Amino acid sequence: MTAVLAVTAGTLTAGPAALAVPAAGPAAVAPAAVAADPVPFPSNAKIAGAGATGFLTRSTDESRELRWTPYAGGAPTVVTPPAGGAVAATGTDVLVLGDANAPAYFRSVTLRNMADPASPGVSMDLGSISATYVAAVSPTSVLAQVTAEDGTKQLHLVSKEAGELAGRKVTGLPADAGDFFTSAPVRDGEAFVGYGQGPAGARTGGRAVIDLAAGKAVESYASGESGYLVHTLAFSDSHVVWSEHDSDGWTVVSVDRGTRAERRFPLGRAEELYIGLTGSRLVYATRSALTDSAPSLHQTVRATSLTGDDTVDLVAYTYAPPQPAADGSLLVGGGRVEDGEGLFRISTGQHGVPVVTQVASSYRPTAIAYLGSELPVLNFDRSQEYLLKWRLSRLNADVTVTLTHRATRQSFTREVKLNPDSPYVLDAHTFGIPWQGILDDTTSTGRSAYNGPYDWSIRVVPQNGIGPELRQTGGTEVYRQTKPHDFNYNGSPDLLSRDTSGRLWRTDTVFDKAGNRLALPDGARSEVGAGWGVYNTLENIGTAGSWDEAPGIVARDTSGVLWLYPGLNSPTVPFSRRQQVGGGWQVYDKLAGSDLTGDHDADLVAADRSGTLWFYEGTGIYKSLFKTRKKIGGGWQIYNRITAVGNIAGGPGGDLVARDKDGVLWLYLGKGDGTFTARTRIGGGWNAYSELVGIGDGNRDGKPDLYAYGPNGTAYFYAGTGSRTAPFAGRTPTKVLVNDGARYDHVL
Repeated sequence: MTAVLAVTAGTLTAGPAALAVPAAGPAAVAPAAVAADPVPFPSNAKIAGAGATGFLTRSTDESRELRWTPYAGGAPTVVTPPAGGAVAATGTDVLVLGDANAPAYFRSVTLRNMADPASPGVSMDLGSISATYVAAVSPTSVLAQVTAEDGTKQLHLVSKEAGELAGRKVTGLPADAGDFFTSAPVRDGEAFVGYGQGPAGARTGGRAVIDLAAGKAVESYASGESGYLVHTLAFSDSHVVWSEHDSDGWTVVSVDRGTRAERRFPLGRAEELYIGLTGSRLVYATRSALTDSAPSLHQTVRATSLTGDDTVDLVAYTYAPPQPAADGSLLVGGGRVEDGEGLFRISTGQHGVPVVTQVASSYRPTAIAYLGSELPVLNFDRSQEYLLKWRLSRLNADVTVTLTHRATRQSFTREVKLNPDSPYVLDAHTFGIPWQGILDDTTSTGRSAYNGPYDWSIRVVPQNGIGPELRQTGGTEVYRQTKPHDFNYNGSPDLLSRDTSGRLWRTDTVFDKAGNRLALPDGARSEVGAGWGVYNTLENIGTAGSWDEAPGIVARDTSGVLWLYPGLNSPTVPFSRRQQVGGGWQVYDKLAGSDLTGDHDADLVAADRSGTLWFYEGTGIYKSLFKTRKKIGGGWQIYNRITAVGNIAGGPGGDLVARDKDGVLWLYLGKGDGTFTARTRIGGGWNAYSELVGIGDGNRDGKPDLYAYGPNGTAYFYAGTGSRTAPFAGRTPTKVLVNDGARYDHVL
């Protein structure tokens, strides 16, 4: 566990692990200053130091490259530490290149002034005086800890003069002080250091403000522990602060330099606490990432008053310790919703209120941003499943996807929690929702989605609370070729049934793959209308007389007039107003309709009472629906039921099945011209059914199927096989039209 203010290329010693604490309450938002265009912030890098003319970054890849970038723009300078060494920032333009992997162990240092990167550095062999580095004082001097011959530690001011090291001891410190450290830059001729003191086994800590010109400690403060290389120190003209840690977590101690009044700010248990000071404001946060899957304790960088109780929000989050500068400001790497990702200077404005200025930009949004979508026309004839894709700037979000059919407002909704292990995450920016065109695909009997235009919307809520929720909308379309038995335009077959009171009902179906059965989706049954008892024959004939090839039906009244009800391809109103086809149809006792020629127009076969079968080829024009009839042949009086079942055996045209009076079912393969091959026996026992309906492709395997309805509340589904010798698989029971509380005298 560490509380850190400045980051170097080295590694700080970690302390004990701790637990999270409750988040802080609401706070005001700091004002943003108007600044020149921010310079580019290096990609894949973190802030590592602040200076007067530029800032230091360290790459997060294996190279860990250090770069100095001027605020004014221009090419950055790569800073290379010695082999096995590191670079320490100082809050000024001076960088300290040392010979160890952490600044506290530097024994040989080079002070490099990045205000003029080409100028030579100032090298110091601190080891020659038994010293290690503590802090930089100027481009030619440092504070160093000198180990005396008796093993005691002393704090010295060391400078390079005429090529030689010169130093003097800092006075006013306890005689047994040692383990000097600081994370605060020198400012206005003063330094703020921490140290341990007291006998071995009972050492405590201390803090001191050093007057560098006088070379002595002018203010001292007691601390319960040294906090060497773990705790953070900061100071301003008015206050000194430092962090402490115990079993209850982190506490920041603040002391007013004028009044010596002390305040303590408990900040709870956190693995790593970042603190800084600007004016009389304590700045604090914990490390977090824009892609975290949950809010972290003290995720928002905040500034709380050391003289009052108000708190101000500064930056939405930070991934690295704030870097103090000698002018009293802080540089914070992270993001703000209004500015995006980058580097922000926190300074003191009017009346002591912190002001946030963006000085560098990563040109990436902090709030989740919409980057695009991939939702083509969803043609479910070509594919049974589509992956609906959206792209976002980041994917640590809870997402609600909704597709709403414009005409009916029926919708499909999917809620997902995105994370790196989610099956919905396709890459760093893309998530995809698989959809099979089912409105409720959480059950095996979800209703098929209607064809036509859809409005889609996504609601994206960031899991870590950074930024507002995102809402985005767009459009797409669901398409399927019109099916002969699809009366509500959703791709799944429907059945029409007339009850004994003359009302006509439409019942949607769906195939339950898990149960291997034809099933009912929610809301499957809807009333078409009343008054259908005036007809003695109803027959589905497929696409007929409709500009959009919607399936229609014909109905014959008791006087022998045949009427056409053209389809509308509507989810709610299946047919338009009836159109008269013509009279004289009472001579026929059996009708069957379908596309028998393969031209997508509805055809009709009609058997007269003498047993002659006639073929009526469709024109596709409702005002003259059929061409002149053609005689197919005689002998059809042996059948009591003729059903058009579509092309069930892969021939050139639609086929018929015919049931004789003994209950044997026969197959007639269509030749594509309205005639048929010699019949093939399917099997007996079919007189158990009062209705046989060529329902179309009920199980979505590409082959036409058969629905059989019995007079005693039974119904069965026969899946098509595609074979002319055994066109149907064994029957499976279905509840379609069985348990809806009605008695039907006609099903089609």
